[in-house]
Amino acid sequence: MPLETATPTVACLVPAAGASRRMGHPKPLLPYGGSTFLDRVLDLYRRQGCAPLVVILSEAFTGPLPPDAVPVINPAPERGMLSSLQEGLAALPRSCRGFFIHPVDHPAVASATLEALLTAWADHPESAVKPVYQGRGGHPLLLGTDWIPRLLEAPAEATLRRILEAHPRSLLRLEVEDSGVLVNVNCPDDYRRLTGSGPES
Repeated sequence: MPLETATPTVACLVPAAGASRRMGHPKPLLPYGGSTFLDRVLDLYRRQGCAPLVVILSEAFTGPLPPDAVPVINPAPERGMLSSLQEGLAALPRSCRGFFIHPVDHPAVASATLEALLTAWADHPESAVKPVYQGRGGHPLLLGTDWIPRLLEAPAEATLRRILEAHPRSLLRLEVEDSGVLVNVNCPDDYRRLTGSGPES
């Protein structure tokens, strides 16, 4: 059942249901900046006043969650990230005006980037706003609720990227000065480049 809130909100969906096989350690719980990937991502959105903070997890996840996180289980995360988003959308309140999509393995995004996305989206609330750094698109994305049916009705083999590219007139590419939008931590080498140490440290 969708959550109910009194005022229109901008929510955040955090896909975090991947098996982390290449990393060999649950990505949400990886240490980063005195915290964890998941706590770092959620804190970015707390500071922007976003709610609810929906975290999509696998049934195997046993780590701690902060009290303001809304956990949603993806029973078959091997279907891909789109399946996690489809599960998470059911937890959005009817009053929601828009929602971020921020994969948990993108922990290095700057708070100023979220502010820039929100500012751009306020003028184009029907759009999806995608951050771009030096010509390359990254995460997080900020979408208006017009996108919800497109995501829910997409076939199982679809990807988020293909869905966005299929609606170019509703996609706003926003140049940002934040290389963190491109930082995707998939394996121990990625983690070492980000932190200077291995995932077990």
